[in-house]
Amino acid sequence: MSNKKTQIIILGGGLAGCIVRWNWKRHWHGGLNADVVLVNKENFFLFTPMLHEVAASDLDITNIVNPVANSCGA
Repeated sequence: MSNKKTQIIILGGGLAGCIVRWNWKRHWHGGLNADVVLVNKENFFLFTPMLHEVAASDLDITNIVNPVANSCGA
């Protein structure tokens, strides 16, 4: 049997990519010999459902933008 690690690449750090990463970390992390990489164009996660509150000056942009590493559990 080979000791090669499986490479799993998640393309996109949006909501779907983060959910896949969260579920991977919760269910399989450590149980499989694999490296999981999340690839995203930007280095941040923007929670768009609250973007209108930023436009209305009810909320600061820093409240809805987080680094991908923090948001997706990378």
